[in-house]
Amino acid sequence: MRKEKEATKANLLFLSIVCLYILVQIGFIALAYRNVQLQLPYYIGLSLGEFILIIPTALYVLLDRGECLKSIQFGSIRAFDLLKLVVLSYLISPVISFINAISTLFMDNVVTDTLETMVERPLVVIVVLLGVLPAIFEELIFRGIIYHSFRKYHIGRALLFSALLFGCMHMNLNQFLYAVVIGFFFALIVEATGSILASITIHFVINTSNVVAGILSMRMLQYAENMNKKLEEQLGEESGAQSLLEQAQTQDISFSSRVAVIITLGITAVIFGFLAFLLFRNIARSCGRWEHIKGIFGKSGDEQLNIVNRSIDKEQEKITTLPFFIAVGICFIYIILSFLLPI
Repeated sequence: MRKEKEATKANLLFLSIVCLYILVQIGFIALAYRNVQLQLPYYIGLSLGEFILIIPTALYVLLDRGECLKSIQFGSIRAFDLLKLVVLSYLISPVISFINAISTLFMDNVVTDTLETMVERPLVVIVVLLGVLPAIFEELIFRGIIYHSFRKYHIGRALLFSALLFGCMHMNLNQFLYAVVIGFFFALIVEATGSILASITIHFVINTSNVVAGILSMRMLQYAENMNKKLEEQLGEESGAQSLLEQAQTQDISFSSRVAVIITLGITAVIFGFLAFLLFRNIARSCGRWEHIKGIFGKSGDEQLNIVNRSIDKEQEKITTLPFFIAVGICFIYIILSFLLPI
């Protein structure tokens, strides 16, 4: 029996994830149409996206008998390099914030909207659901199974196409834009270190830092609001003004002011992005893989890529097979409709 092609199998995995996501959304819409109010516990709601990723992937691994896991790079990372990865996480954060700021000129910030509903929840639980679980499962799926399946054919294209799928997975335009960039970077850091543990680390640090900063800032606003109310009560004054939290949520900032903020973020992103590159190069050299990274983008890249897996004839299969186009097409249609017809 002819062996199934690796890229096609990986694309079928992503297509199954997309189809399950669409089915879940259709289910919620059907319940809403029948006026059925489904009140899920907050921790189920926050982790639902991860379950949508995990269920098809678990079935995929079982059917594949674990073969897809063998090619994933699980190299060890020295403690000092691990510390550098943490610093690198903070250096690339301004770049992500810059891209996110551009997108929020035209759409809502999905992460902020989610955190606003979680202010009163235990911070540790939120960190686990939004920081730990995504870092582990999303990396194992996208930089693990999918990227390493694509990598067998061409590392450069694997970087691009796995990043595209990672962006599509978020199913909204706001997160898609910066998820593609960080998806590419996460895969590149795997190549620079020879370990998926590196991308898990950076993913965890970025997610957790954003969650903690967002929740604490909202709680500080709430605390200031409560103090303001107590002060008014003590002074016997009645005020019809909005609460501080409401003002922060509803304040109308002019377009020109937002553009000025974006320009400032852009300058910061360039500076920190350059520092991130220097640290990235240092990490790659420390792991003995800087020449490998240069080979991916250099003239000798094709020769080096052939070494990845000589047993696969790259001419007989492209990474972008039919399931890839179907899945990406469904995602783009969903993302565009969600942007034009917000629920």
